[in-house]
Parts: sequence; structure tokens; C-alpha cells
Amino acid sequence: MLHVIFSTGVTTDLHNNDSSPNMVNIPVRWNNEMKDQFVNLVEDKLSTEDLFKKLVTLNVESDRFQKHIDNFVESFNSIFIDSAHKCFGDKVVRYNQPNRQNKNKVFQPWFDKNCHQKRDEFHKAKRKRYLSKTDEYRANLKYRGKAYKSAMGKVVNDFQFRAEKDLRSASEGEPRELWNILNNLNKSTSKRDGIGLDDFASAIIIKKDFDDSRIALKDMETHLGNTVKKLENGFKKITTSIQDQLGVVKSALSNVGEKVKKVDSDFQVLGKDFQISLKKLFNKTNIC
Repeated sequence: MLHVIFSTGVTTDLHNNDSSPNMVNIPVRWNNEMKDQFVNLVEDKLSTEDLFKKLVTLNVESDRFQKHIDNFVESFNSIFIDSAHKCFGDKVVRYNQPNRQNKNKVFQPWFDKNCHQKRDEFHKAKRKRYLSKTDEYRANLKYRGKAYKSAMGKVVNDFQFRAEKDLRSASEGEPRELWNILNNLNKSTSKRDGIGLDDFASAIIIKKDFDDSRIALKDMETHLGNTVKKLENGFKKITTSIQDQLGVVKSALSNVGEKVKKVDSDFQVLGKDFQISLKKLFNKTNIC
């Protein structure tokens, strides 16, 4: 019985005869119910004696040794490929085609190398789980999915924090920098045209004859109102907390009072018992 393990794939495939561009014929996926038929086809084509003769005739010192060994591997590989085509049938697939989804996919600036790595690991685990539905692959897929989701959430939060910080600092006195940031964010989130500098300036520049005192006063009132609300909420929380603590103290004091009363009652009973015991003792000893 000849046992062979393929450590690398064959560099060329002579059995894909479809001349259409970007098309290739491959066997249908393995069908376990047809394994006996496949083994019989391989055994009919496989001759261990012929293979052994070819191996013996190979000359390692020959200049054409590499070509001869390649031809031997291809002929040996064709036994399994032809048997798979004949047993399971063929299907035509496309290859080297650009992914249409990637064409329309917008570049995300927060998607860093760590996200790419976690996504690749998740997709590999997903493919393994699809090919072999074992508990080990299922657990690995679940673990990789959680790691990918966690990495995505972290980088998105970090990116949002940095973007908000940059927008705040730029809006305080650097309109051109703010314009650049908005355009960069616009390009990374959609395919709409950039924001024109003139449109941006006309949108943020206030006319000279416009009375901005009302805006400042309104902003101040809003700010003070929000501050007062925060203080009121803070005082309410403090008052509620103090009341809760006072209730706990009162309950504790009440429990202590009950325990003191019980101890006093116990002492009174003990004193009476002690007096009775002394009287009995005096009576027995005739002490007056």
C-alpha cells in the first residue's frame, strides 16, 4: 500500500482546459457517501509498480532532475484529480476577479493593522468551522469573533475621542485646520464631494452688522441654567445619601436599645436567682 502526504501544492494544473479568461474547472466538494467509488477509481489508475520504476530511474545528479521530479509529481497528482472529476463532477468558478464589495467599500481611517489581523483570524476560523463542524473549531470561531469585536470597539472609541478633541481645538481659532479635518472625515465616511472653503467660510463667519450680544447672553443663560441644574441634582443626591445614612444610624441605635433592655432584664432575673440561692444556703448552714 502506497502512502503519500502532500506537503506543498502542485505549481501547475494541466487539467483545467477551459479557455475562458478567469475561469477554472474544479471538482465538486467531497461527498462522503461516494468515498468507495472514489477509492476504486484511484486504485484503477494507481499502479505502485509503475510509480516505483519511475522513482528508481530518476537521477539526482542529472541537470534535468528537477523537471523529471516535477513531471512525476504532476502525473501522480493527476490520478487523484481525474478520479475526483469523474466521481464528484465538475463546476466552473471564477478567479482573480476584483471584489465588487471592496470597490464600494469606503476606507475607514480607524481600521488599523490590529483590526486587519483580527479580521483575518476571524475569517480563517470561520472557514475552518465551515469545513469541519467540530466543537474545537466552533469554540475557536466564537473566541476569534469576540476578539475581533473587542478590537473594533476599542479603535472606534479611540478614533472618536481623538476626532472630537481635534475638532474642539481647531474650532477655537483655526478655521482652516477645522476645514481640513471636516474634509478628511467626509472622505473617510462617504463619497460625497468635499466642502468648499468659500462655503465653509460663509457658513461660520458672522456679519459685522449682526448684534452678537444676544447670542452671548443666550449662551450665558443656557450655561448658567445647566450649571444650576447640575448643582440641584448634586444636592439632591447628597440629601438622599444623608437621609439614607441617618436611617441606618437610627436603625442601629434602636437595635442597641433593645439589646440593652434585654441585658438589663437578664441581670434582674440573675439577681433574683442569686438571692434565692443565698437564702437556701443560709438555711442549710443555720447562719443567722
